Amino acid sequence: MVMGDNMEIFLLIILVIVIIFFIVSIIVVYNKLTKYRTKLSISYNNMYSVINKKIICLNSYFKSKNSNEEKIIKNRLKEFPVLSTKKDIINSLLYLDRELNELFKYYDNNGIDYKKLKKDLNTINNELVDLKKEYNDNVLRFNNLLKMFPISLISSLFGFSEWHYYRND
Repeated sequence: MVMGDNMEIFLLIILVIVIIFFIVSIIVVYNKLTKYRTKLSISYNNMYSVINKKIICLNSYFKSKNSNEEKIIKNRLKEFPVLSTKKDIINSLLYLDRELNELFKYYDNNGIDYKKLKKDLNTINNELVDLKKEYNDNVLRFNNLLKMFPISLISSLFGFSEWHYYRND
């Protein structure tokens, strides 16, 4: 009888230890995911602030411009304040860069001077290159973490989802 009571207490202690271990594991994984998501958000926000700097630079330059090519850029710039998702902002920026390349070809073919704009954009774009790399590295780490077992179970339980890469295509 005493032996049976000791066995029940021993099994109860083992069960409590397993439950505590399980709860602590969930907390550790949740905190790790939250840390990575925060790091990812910071790198996205840093990148987005440079994108805003680029948009402000372009808006100030194109405020008084009226050629058809320049109007295309003006219209593209008007979209940015209403874009809501990261993917939309990134895609719109890629279209803007393509349109700027076309505009610069137009300027070159027509002898229009745009050295200051080009210099300002080069400075901003160089800053953006580093931030894009940092952002994409963080996306890679976070998305890979989400795919690992048992983290994948916990991440889906708490609503963590993959982030999109910033692509230059």
